[in-house]
Amino acid sequence: MQGSMQFANYEGTGVGLDASTAGVIYNEYSFDSALVMLLIDFLVFFFIGLFMDKVIPSEFGQRMNPCFLCMPSYYSCCRKERRRDQVNVEDGSNEGLIAAEEDDAFEMNQMPRDNYESPPVICKRLETTGDYLRIEGIMKTFSGGFTAVRGVNVKMYDS
Repeated sequence: MQGSMQFANYEGTGVGLDASTAGVIYNEYSFDSALVMLLIDFLVFFFIGLFMDKVIPSEFGQRMNPCFLCMPSYYSCCRKERRRDQVNVEDGSNEGLIAAEEDDAFEMNQMPRDNYESPPVICKRLETTGDYLRIEGIMKTFSGGFTAVRGVNVKMYDS
């Protein structure tokens, strides 16, 4: 409000507002200080809006914990990346399949043997090179508290 009053006073008296008069203090206030406050207000409300967009539940996406900025798992520098051994396709060696075999053992332990089918060798090669889609820990909980899906892992291979 003070900034608009300063602007009106300068323009009403015929002095005008430009770079040389914006910093002049009139009634313990200058137009420059109004612009600085507007910039600070914009930045504060912009970051509050980004924060609220992550925290308040919406139709799309997943609601985050209000303290998500304090958690190291939020920052990509603190996430552990999975390393896959590379397969040497030219000479046909199977050295890179060791990691895929360990992954298979983990999945077989999580479900009955009758329900698990190990992927073919070509798919295991795709896993070692990273040419597949892997989704882990799918979860869907409805607003009433009903959990329809919890902890489903999916691997999809390009045919």
